[in-house]
Amino acid sequence: MGGVIMASSKHKKLSKLFNEIKEPKKLDPKKDKCVIFSDQHIGMPEFDQNKNLYMKALKYYFNAEFELVVLGDYEELHRYGIKELKKRYNDVYAYEYKFLEKRRYYRIFGNHDIDWRIDNRAKKQLGDVMPGLKIVEALKFEWNGYCIFLAHGHQGDFINDKMGKVGRIILRYPARWLGISSLTSPAKRYTKRRKDEEAYYSWAKQNKVLFIAGHTHRPMFESLTKADRIRIDIENKLRELVGETDRNIRQKKEKEIEKKKAEFYQVRKDEGEEAKSTGFGQGDLVIPCYSNDGSCLHENGITCIEIDKTKIRLILIYDKALKASIGKDKRAPTTDLLPNDPEAVNYKRQILEEEDLDYIFTRIQLIS
Repeated sequence: MGGVIMASSKHKKLSKLFNEIKEPKKLDPKKDKCVIFSDQHIGMPEFDQNKNLYMKALKYYFNAEFELVVLGDYEELHRYGIKELKKRYNDVYAYEYKFLEKRRYYRIFGNHDIDWRIDNRAKKQLGDVMPGLKIVEALKFEWNGYCIFLAHGHQGDFINDKMGKVGRIILRYPARWLGISSLTSPAKRYTKRRKDEEAYYSWAKQNKVLFIAGHTHRPMFESLTKADRIRIDIENKLRELVGETDRNIRQKKEKEIEKKKAEFYQVRKDEGEEAKSTGFGQGDLVIPCYSNDGSCLHENGITCIEIDKTKIRLILIYDKALKASIGKDKRAPTTDLLPNDPEAVNYKRQILEEEDLDYIFTRIQLIS
């Protein structure tokens, strides 16, 4: 019952935001490009570990003439004051301001930087580092007549959304003292994350839009998790195996399948979902209406979503020199992030998933 109520609350808030935006920004399929990052949580040690990687990623996308969308939870205001963060991360703000100067910058607030839903407060406290910045709660893009809707994803939550800064006080003090500070965090509480994802998916399916969110810290593409993708890969490898008569090739493919099986169960264990089915809409067609850009706090790098003219991609940017990155090059082809930058010699950009936007929207329209 609780999950139904939460979904209804999220649906109501998302619909309200969606209907309030009367004139969406139009994306030209012939030239427009944007990259979507969220959940930087600047101030946190996890961001500090990836800060240089994030800065080089900004340089890559600025040089490639992408627009930058920051999809919420940029500042970690649950734990740190804005004065401290501006001092510690002046260089990060300065680079993002380069996008703003070129009118290539959009910013949405999340629950950890919910302070900025009051426009005057954002102007007063961020005006010295990001003059002219406007922060909104949601964005609507029009691509070739179709709709892409962007919001952080905390919408409709009682503590994370409706209680605003009061919710932060509850989480910072009594909840932490009682050891339940992760109660409302979908990034830390797996059952909460899954309920949020199911609410995003069902809302986007009903409205026949592509909804891109952050908040959960779990990258998703076309409504599929990493475990879902591995399962599909296993099925494809099994199809390749059937009918193969060469013994050596069969043995090689069988070993690949065993390796993928182990990876599948490890991912499900890591994500706390051993006892749950993967994929949304079990028993029904899965609609590719929901994607998530992940976060900038992963142990093995940062993830983001690119909209590049007619393509949409889920991207991993990582440092190959780190222990956590061992084996990443085997999942998908990688390229050097900044080939001519000696400080980025180990930094790699990897396309985890890629699809034509026209194909995605055709599926959304015809099978929703």
